[in-house]
Amino acid sequence: MSTALVTGGSRGIGREICAAFARAGYDVAFTYAKDEAGARETVRRIQEAGAGALAFRCDVSDAAAVHPLFGQGRGEHRQRRLRVGRDGRLVRGRLFRL
Repeated sequence: MSTALVTGGSRGIGREICAAFARAGYDVAFTYAKDEAGARETVRRIQEAGAGALAFRCDVSDAAAVHPLFGQGRGEHRQRRLRVGRDGRLVRGRLFRL
């Protein structure tokens, strides 16, 4: 199964994007800054749709914080095919090469 990586998935539009990918058949990995309760709710909604979920607490504006994100997700979700930022940009391809 392919995996979507969504930045800012713990609330609002980010949470809805995560849920939509899960309903479309993607496993979903997402980042969040502080809202652990919101992240747990997003995980619940993703899993409720039958998809795998990974939540990463990460400040995506800090390059040093983002780099380990890819290593953490490799073991469980090997084929990342999409990256979606809440700014609306969509990147297709293998994220480990981007």
